[in-house]
Amino acid sequence: MKILNSSIYALALLTAGVAWQPALAQQAEESPHAGALEVPVNKSRVVSADRAIGRALIGNADIAAVLPILERSVYLLGKSFGTTSLTLYDRNNRVIAVMDVAVGPDVEALREQIGALVPGQKVDAHLSNGSIVLTGLANDAGAADRVAQLAKSFAG
Repeated sequence: MKILNSSIYALALLTAGVAWQPALAQQAEESPHAGALEVPVNKSRVVSADRAIGRALIGNADIAAVLPILERSVYLLGKSFGTTSLTLYDRNNRVIAVMDVAVGPDVEALREQIGALVPGQKVDAHLSNGSIVLTGLANDAGAADRVAQLAKSFAG
């Protein structure tokens, strides 16, 4: 069985995004940049901070919306494909965190579909610079092709 790198199969498809690093509370004191977050279109994420949030701003309201939930949490809704930023301020208007936000197709659901429909493959999906990117290894060309077809269906 020949092992093929799935990225050979031109798996960059038009979408939007970056990868999420959930270390917001830990990184906020070291640097205001708290990583990046993937949000599927028409779905949401809850973002929490280590202290009370006084104000939350989204860079491009056409791409995502932000609403307060609790003292230390905001609700982030993906509205349309693209990238923007989320900035959280404390009650004294000091920056708590700045996050890159990418809104695109639901790559979590894509990962689940790959695992269910093409089991045994070491393939992962994420968003990068407007594309779904598949990385890893497929056991054969047929499996790699099935994964690529799944990714295309998620990209729309």
